[in-house]
Amino acid sequence: VQGRLFKVHRYFLERDSLFLRGALSSVQGIQGQPIQLHGVSSREFESLLDFLYEGMYRSGADTVPVSEWLNLLAAASALKFDRAREHAIAAIDNSSERPDAIEMMILAEKYGITKWLRPAYILMCKRAEPLRLSEAERIGLDRVVKLTQAREAFLRESLGVNGLRAVSPLPSPYPWPPSHQTQGLIARTPTPTLAVEEAARIVDKIFFTSDMNVID
Repeated sequence: VQGRLFKVHRYFLERDSLFLRGALSSVQGIQGQPIQLHGVSSREFESLLDFLYEGMYRSGADTVPVSEWLNLLAAASALKFDRAREHAIAAIDNSSERPDAIEMMILAEKYGITKWLRPAYILMCKRAEPLRLSEAERIGLDRVVKLTQAREAFLRESLGVNGLRAVSPLPSPYPWPPSHQTQGLIARTPTPTLAVEEAARIVDKIFFTSDMNVID
């Protein structure tokens, strides 16, 4: 792997990966002839071996750095270790060091993990800070346009435009009472729950209207 040799019990590889089971069958009985693996780095492969040999003794996602779970996800996806991949996905979901929304979008696209998209879109929809240029370059024009539409729709509804009630997730810096009348619009005290629900509704409309099967 990337010029680095690993001496591994073939049992684990044949048991858990149909891909490697096929590759190993072609060198049955041949000694001193390493199999070259492509599409995975030596560090990622090392994380996979670490999981196969020692992972069963670990408990809890946060006992292992999230970078190791990401390496495991990369190797398991490339080499078709389905159970290791599922374990990595669950560990990343439960990690307190989970990547930010932009990174989760990129990972979801790269590894085909559609369930990570909707929560990432919702977080970006209600995020106070605008989309940065570096972020836009990473996620592509199509997502930039849709995220901009979602954020604008969320902002309009948060501000109570067109008679809609305000549901901004951000606490007001002004000493307004919990309920007040402004130009015929009734505002209400914002709550995180209302903000998430409103952002989710907008995200579903903009991103998933024509492909609702993506939403789990």
